[in-house]
Amino acid sequence: MLGASCAKETRLQTAPHRCDGLCGQIVDAATHEPVTEFSIAVWDPDPPFPRSQIKLPSGFPKTPGLLVERKDMTTSDGTFILGRPQRSVIVTVVARGYKAFLSKAVDGALPLNVALIRVGSVRGVVADERGLPIPDAHIDDVTSDAKGNFTIDGPAAEWRQIHVQAANHIPLTQIVRDGDERINVTMRAAVELSGIVLDLSGRPVPGAGLTVLCTDFGPLSTLSERDGTFSFHVPRTECAVTAGPGLRNDDEHHEVVSSEPAIIELVDTTTSRRNLEIKLPVCSP
Repeated sequence: MLGASCAKETRLQTAPHRCDGLCGQIVDAATHEPVTEFSIAVWDPDPPFPRSQIKLPSGFPKTPGLLVERKDMTTSDGTFILGRPQRSVIVTVVARGYKAFLSKAVDGALPLNVALIRVGSVRGVVADERGLPIPDAHIDDVTSDAKGNFTIDGPAAEWRQIHVQAANHIPLTQIVRDGDERINVTMRAAVELSGIVLDLSGRPVPGAGLTVLCTDFGPLSTLSERDGTFSFHVPRTECAVTAGPGLRNDDEHHEVVSSEPAIIELVDTTTSRRNLEIKLPVCSP
């Protein structure tokens, strides 16, 4: 994720060692200790041909130019060396636990020293719709405690997206913005909606396309297993399951949907009927 940061950029009077490309060192701004694992990228801010104009969602970070080179580095002293660019470039550095760094246009013939600033911590709690805490929820690579509490790194740029999963609940994504100190995550309870797809003779249909659309949820799509079975995790609400011989792209609605001939089954997951037997009007070979 790219964005302006307060990471410090300084020019060394002399290079730390002789190099035939763009080189320098990445250090911690507070301790001046080397950052040993980072990703560094070089961008051409003024490429010789125009970049494709792709409309990005509001707030989505824009790339600073055309990507020239990118490396994932693991070093003992934080140093790096890249190919020598033919003209001025923009350099970005991303390291876990630090603010993303975005340089101004730099001369690739001169060494570059970057001091990264650590991100702050964001505390939060995961709870269900009744406000009860959810323990053992996974927030990216962090797990909530018995009271649903967790602590994660803040965004490296303007924002970051977290992925939250918990047993018997609908997975979700949530945006954490720069400056957030505490967030609340509310998860919806989930039930398993499963079943089997059969042909006209009662034999299982593997690879059948299934799409489920529920009130305020979905659509989700999947293929039946080799034995014709399928499974979705959905909220307690009314849902429509569509099954067909396969899946296709619906260009008009930008969705993946079941192909024709299709069967639609309506089900209320607030009741005990959550196991379906769907018969397609096809004959398996």
